[in-house]
Amino acid sequence: MPPPVGYQGQRWPTVLLVVCWLTALSAVILANSMTKSPGRDEQMYCTAGVLVSSGQLPYRDFSYPSQLPYHPLILAAIYRSSGTQYYLLAGRIFSVVCDLLVMTLIVYGYYKLNGGQGLIPGLLLATCYLLHPIVAYANGHAWNHDLVQAAVMAAYALSFDLGGRVLKDGLKGVAMGVVLGLACLSRVTTVLAVPLFLGDLAIRKVSYANRSAALIGLVAGLALVSIWPVWVILQAPRAFWLNLVQIPRLYGRWLTELGMTHDKLVLTVQSILLPENLVLLAGGLATAVALGRACLRPWLPLGLVAVFCIVAFIPPTMWVQYWAIPVPFALLWLARPVHLLWYRVSKRWVCRTVLWSLLGLLLLGNRRTLQQLAGLVRPDQWVPIALHNRYRRLCTDLGPQDRILTLGPLWALEAGCQAYQELSCGSIVYRIADQLGPEQRQLARVVGPDSLAQMVQTMPPAAVLIGVEDQRFAFLESPLLAAVGKDWIRRQTEGNAVLWMRPPGP
Repeated sequence: MPPPVGYQGQRWPTVLLVVCWLTALSAVILANSMTKSPGRDEQMYCTAGVLVSSGQLPYRDFSYPSQLPYHPLILAAIYRSSGTQYYLLAGRIFSVVCDLLVMTLIVYGYYKLNGGQGLIPGLLLATCYLLHPIVAYANGHAWNHDLVQAAVMAAYALSFDLGGRVLKDGLKGVAMGVVLGLACLSRVTTVLAVPLFLGDLAIRKVSYANRSAALIGLVAGLALVSIWPVWVILQAPRAFWLNLVQIPRLYGRWLTELGMTHDKLVLTVQSILLPENLVLLAGGLATAVALGRACLRPWLPLGLVAVFCIVAFIPPTMWVQYWAIPVPFALLWLARPVHLLWYRVSKRWVCRTVLWSLLGLLLLGNRRTLQQLAGLVRPDQWVPIALHNRYRRLCTDLGPQDRILTLGPLWALEAGCQAYQELSCGSIVYRIADQLGPEQRQLARVVGPDSLAQMVQTMPPAAVLIGVEDQRFAFLESPLLAAVGKDWIRRQTEGNAVLWMRPPGP
C-alpha cells in the first residue's frame, strides 16, 4: 500500500512531531495525577501495598474488599525495590505509567490498524482520550483502574501481526495471557473480556498452527499468572468470599441508605450525553452508515467497548470512573474511519478541519487539565509530596513502632508509623463492619464503630489521628476519640487534621 498523500519525505519531521506531541501529553498526564486531591479508595490500595511489602497477605491478614490481589503485589514490589515511604506518590506514578502506556498504544494501534500509515490522526485520538472529562477524572489515582485499562490495551496490541513464525505467535499468546491475567486478577469483572480474546484468536485468518499456538499460549499465560492469587485465596477462602461478595454488598447498601450512590440508569444516560461521548456515538453511527458490515472490522475493540459497558452494571454501586475504561477501545474502533477521512476522501481539508475543530472544542472544555501544567514546576506542592511532608511534620515525635489509630491508615504509614490492620481500608469497611457477626469480623480482620473499643483495649494506640474523613462522614471518627486520655497532647496541622499523642512515660 503506498504512503498517504502528503506523507512522502516527511518521516523524520513526523517522528520529531510525534515525540514532542507525546512528551506534551505525558506532561498533561503527570500534572493531572499530581494535582488530584486524595481519594478514600487510595487509602485501601496503597495501605494494602505496604502491608504486602511487609510479608502480609490480603484476606488472610487484612481486608481487601471487592478486588483481587495483583495491584497490591505490584505496589509492594515498587515500595520494596525503591525503599520509598512516599507511598501515595509511588502508587500514583505507577498509574501515570499505565496511562502513558494506554496513550502510546492508542497511537500504535491506529498506526498498525491502518497498515503502518499516518500518525497525526492517531495523536489526535490519543489527545481526545486524555482530554475526555471522565478519563481525566478517573486516571491518575493510586488505584487499579489504570492498571486494568493498560493491561487490556496491551493484550489487544499484542494481538496484532499474528501469522508469522509459530513459536513467535505462541510467545505472543503467553504475553497476552499474562497481561490479561494481571487485569482479571486485579479486578474480577475484567474476566468477561477473556472470551473475546479467545474468540478473536480462534477466527484469525492465519494457519491452524499459528491459531493453536496463540490460543495455547494465551491459556498458558493466564494459568501461569493465576498461581499466586489462587494461593493467596486458598490461605483464607472464607475471608476471601466475605471480601469479594458480602462486604461490598453491605457497604453498597449503607451508601444507598445515605443517598450517596448513583442511580445506574441515570448515571449511564448522563455519561452517554456528555458532548465527547455524543461525538463518539455520532462517529460510530456515521461509520456504520458509510461502511456497513465493514465497520465491524476490527471487531475486538467494539466487543471490548460492549463488555466494559456491561461490567459497569455488575458491582452493587456504579461510579463515574467505570465509564472511562471503554473510551480508548471506542477510539481504536474509529481508527479506520478517521484514517479514511484524514487521507482518502475527496476534499480532505474539510474532514481535517472538522477533526481539528473537535480537538479545539475538547481543549476549550477542559482548560483546567491544561492549567494544571503550571504545577509541575513545583514538585514540593504536588499533592502526594505535600501530604507526605504534612503528616511527617505532624507525627515527628512518634517512632516507627508507634501505632496510630485513624481512618486514614495511609497517613500513619507515610508518617513512618504503624497502622492497625483492622483499619487498613480506612472507613470503607469500618462503616459496615458491625453488621457482620463476631466470627465474620475476626475472619475478615475488621472492626466497626461498636467493636473498636475492644480492639483498642487489646492494642492501645500511641496516638489518634482524626480529621482525615470527608465532612459528610466525620461522625465515623467520633468513636476513635474514646481512646484519647485526658492528659494527651493535641497537635493540629493544615487541612483540619488533629493528632492526639500519648504523653511520654516517666
